[in-house]
Amino acid sequence: MNSEKFRRVRKNKGASLVMILVLIAFIAIPYFYGNRNTKEATTTEETQTSSSWLTVYNPRENAVSETTDNTNIEKPAPTKTAPIVKEVVVDPNQSKYAKKIQISSVSGSSSYVKNESMRISNVGDESVPISGFVIETYEKETFKIPKGYELPGTLSSVEDNIVLKSGDYLDIYVGLQDRKINFRENLCTGYFDQFSDFGSRLNHSCPKIDISGMLDFSDNCIKILNDIPKCKIFDSKNIVENDCNDFANAHYNYVGCVKDFSSKTNFYSKRWLAWMQRDTEFFRNDRGLITLRDTEGKTVATYSY
Repeated sequence: MNSEKFRRVRKNKGASLVMILVLIAFIAIPYFYGNRNTKEATTTEETQTSSSWLTVYNPRENAVSETTDNTNIEKPAPTKTAPIVKEVVVDPNQSKYAKKIQISSVSGSSSYVKNESMRISNVGDESVPISGFVIETYEKETFKIPKGYELPGTLSSVEDNIVLKSGDYLDIYVGLQDRKINFRENLCTGYFDQFSDFGSRLNHSCPKIDISGMLDFSDNCIKILNDIPKCKIFDSKNIVENDCNDFANAHYNYVGCVKDFSSKTNFYSKRWLAWMQRDTEFFRNDRGLITLRDTEGKTVATYSY
């Protein structure tokens, strides 16, 4: 009896314990999961907050953001400082040809008029017409540069302004010259000296005529032609053959020389020649100051000696 009652009591206690455990589980499980969800939500919110904070306050990203924003802001234009311009004082009496045309030399120490001369050169890059320019001494002696012939001594020759190209120069002689012409020198102008007095101022650079292929000429003709001095008209008294005589008349003189050689690239010299046609001195012998003025009276160059 007692054993049976004990078993029933024990069985009832066991059922009660099971019920208590079920009840505890029923209460504890919602609380556990609810608390867990609350923690996860809190953690997620903190993570999002942290991420948001980094996005807003990250120094590097903030720097990029500020740089980007600054580019959209219209900045005032920088103040420009006007460059300092150094004022160049131009002498109103100075010619536009100054430093382009210069007096290269003056020979005035001789007491002989024929030995007095001067040279005017174009040292610039442009051609300059100098006819009409005036040469003036300290004593107020003056000479106006005349016109001249680009190609003298032919029927088509025309006197015109002397134009000095870059590198050209004009030699001016004070004395007399009987033909009274001024001109540009060329390969053939040496012929002028034979019958006129140019004061030994001319170069004798006349080209030699090649007669090596003239097989129809006699030996006497070839010898006579070869013996003709450079820039000299031949003497025909020793020539008996008509064809030899005709050839010499056509080629051994100034006009023939121009026809034969004017197409050469070096036919024209850079040198012009002019004469003052004076029989008295122009330059002071021991010392002097020479001024070159353009057609407007402005100073082109000066030269002292």
